[in-house]
Amino acid sequence: MKNIKYTVTHPIFVFMKKHFCPHCKAALTVETAHHLVNSRSEEAKNYDFSTEDGRMIGTVDFRNPYFSCPNCHAEFSVEELWKKEKGKRASR
Repeated sequence: MKNIKYTVTHPIFVFMKKHFCPHCKAALTVETAHHLVNSRSEEAKNYDFSTEDGRMIGTVDFRNPYFSCPNCHAEFSVEELWKKEKGKRASR
């Protein structure tokens, strides 16, 4: 069985709302970045291996969504786009 952990900080913001590129105004798509981390590695201290019923052991595929522009090929993290859109709403 493959260990997979999704880390989404603002799921409703990511999946329920349309987003547009701040540079070219094209509609953004949601992509997923994959990062394999072994629970026994030095890098593991930077990741959360906990689950609802315990802890994942071994290699875990951490998956993080990000936004990608098909027009200008710009990429934005969820947090980065959250801040940009929040700032735009505040300035209205």
